[in-house]
Amino acid sequence: MEDQIIIIGDHENADQQQGERRYFYQDIIETAQVIILVLNTDGKIVGFNPYMESICGYKLSEVKGKDWFKTFLPKRDRAKIKQVFTASLSDNPIKGYINPILTKDGKEIEIEWYDKTLKDEKGEVTGILATGQDVTERLKAEARQTDLLGQLESAISELSSFAYIISHDLKAPLRAIKGLLAIIKDDLQGKLDSEQQENFDLVLNRADRMQALIDGVLEYSRVGRMKEQHVDINLNELIKDTLELILVPGHIKVKVQNNLPTINSEPTRIRQVFQNLISNAIKYMDKEKGLISVSCEPQDNFWKFSVKDNGPGIKEDDYGRVFELFQTLQSKDSFESTGVGLTLVKKIVEMYGGHVSIESVVGKGSTFSFTLPVQAKITKTEKTAVLA
Repeated sequence: MEDQIIIIGDHENADQQQGERRYFYQDIIETAQVIILVLNTDGKIVGFNPYMESICGYKLSEVKGKDWFKTFLPKRDRAKIKQVFTASLSDNPIKGYINPILTKDGKEIEIEWYDKTLKDEKGEVTGILATGQDVTERLKAEARQTDLLGQLESAISELSSFAYIISHDLKAPLRAIKGLLAIIKDDLQGKLDSEQQENFDLVLNRADRMQALIDGVLEYSRVGRMKEQHVDINLNELIKDTLELILVPGHIKVKVQNNLPTINSEPTRIRQVFQNLISNAIKYMDKEKGLISVSCEPQDNFWKFSVKDNGPGIKEDDYGRVFELFQTLQSKDSFESTGVGLTLVKKIVEMYGGHVSIESVVGKGSTFSFTLPVQAKITKTEKTAVLA
């Protein structure tokens, strides 16, 4: 124990004839950027290193031999830490515990401690070697992060509730407006000239667009908030079922070009991704013979899905815009679009840890790709299926 005392604190009295090994360890201890502390079995301070002096403000000579608990620990924590000290003396040290110590000027700093039981040559317990690191700033940062996350979750919850309430409240008057327009249209049947009829249809289209926009906002607000049970999804069957919900014009073919995997996920969300991507390709198709293909290939620990079309294509400068909420690249008078669908796709895919990307050549078509984590084996479909 005498050697340990000299190495830790009383190096000025060390016998220089005890060998280079002593000073090798002594140099390490003196330059270490962690607290190194030795207590005897009574909890008295035997020694500590210069880093401890810089942390607490005390010189070793000021506190050597004093009771560690009364000198350095806040009164409220003494009983608890004495229990930890007793456990360490019984050769069952507790590692990685945090407690504050008092500096010379009365401030509290949080220290994370790791204790080791010290024994003499006969195996008798002689004290505790404790190493510690100042984690005050880390704990403050973690507390701030926890507080900010709580505020963020609260804001998201309030925003989602707000979107739901506003959308719900808008639906009732919108239904009334659409109902009145339908009655007026019937009453004026055959009495409107072409321009009046066009304006009337434009009003009806605006009402329908508003309905679609409200539904889109509701869907967007639900992603990540409304949870669905994860089940095994055969994507070949899901695509087939999805296409039955979409009006596919006769001049467009939708093909599943290769085997799609079975994944474990939320079926409604996955259906929304494929439905929006395929519907988007159908909506903007400008070719007399349209072709949309759905494919998949493994990519590291993900499946990479692609929905490819031979439509008008997208300028590279517009790649980012298509995923922004309420953004459309075409005039809303030319295409009935809310600008929510692709934003919804991006939000769902990223919620699962995936990524969405675009490759396109103007005039020749676009490929929307997204990744999902690999969770199951590929299905055994042997042939390319023409589904629509």
